[in-house]
Amino acid sequence: MIRQRGELGMAMFLLSEAVFFFLLILVLLVTFAWKYRYREGQPMLDAPKHNTALELTWTFIPTLIVIVIFFYGFKGYLQLAVPPPDSYEVDVTARMWSYSFRYPNGEQSNELHIPINTPVVFVLSSDDVLHGFYMPIFRIKKDVVPGRYNKIWVQATMPGTFDIFCTQYCGQDHSSMRNHVVVQSRADFIEWLGKLGGGSLPPVERGKYLWVLARQSGGEWKIVSDCWSSDLTLTTMESDAPQGAAIRTSQPRKS
Repeated sequence: MIRQRGELGMAMFLLSEAVFFFLLILVLLVTFAWKYRYREGQPMLDAPKHNTALELTWTFIPTLIVIVIFFYGFKGYLQLAVPPPDSYEVDVTARMWSYSFRYPNGEQSNELHIPINTPVVFVLSSDDVLHGFYMPIFRIKKDVVPGRYNKIWVQATMPGTFDIFCTQYCGQDHSSMRNHVVVQSRADFIEWLGKLGGGSLPPVERGKYLWVLARQSGGEWKIVSDCWSSDLTLTTMESDAPQGAAIRTSQPRKS
């Protein structure tokens, strides 16, 4: 499942470059080892002490190659570290030995659901000890550190149910700290979120959560359906939403 645009092209470039230099070094190593092997009766010759052209070649060409590799690597790092501004935001709370997921509408679930073809940023926090939020299908992993927030984002490109693990030893039942991420179509996600709505928070707490969330993000809300939904670029999903749900038109909150 490709998570970033251009990820496959970059990976193929780096792989082909690594294979090329591996084969080049291997062939040169074997060739010179055979050509200059020790032979009985052959006189020893003085080795060259200095060659300016050769030294400049093996200094500048590898330097340029390393700069190119750094450029592609740093570009990929920025894509991984900086979520798109229209990302849907899900709060992930880790504790011994489970995860819980809270959505921008204030609802909470024990199983993660996300919409397909939509950037989703996870805001990670821990209630107790160090955990490791790992979704192998997306090839991402981020530490969940007590007392701070970490962020990581994905964009799923195929529906299905996939594993979530904890990669940091966190106590007796660490091995059972497993969960799932369900990737759904936008329509199915909105329907699931609507069914979840109203069950997790009392009305007063629900209103307080939404008010704090809007204050943190400087967001404005408009009524579109009978279930509260936000971010998700749900502005891009208005045509999918039933009449009466709430969609926030602002950017996600900054931690």
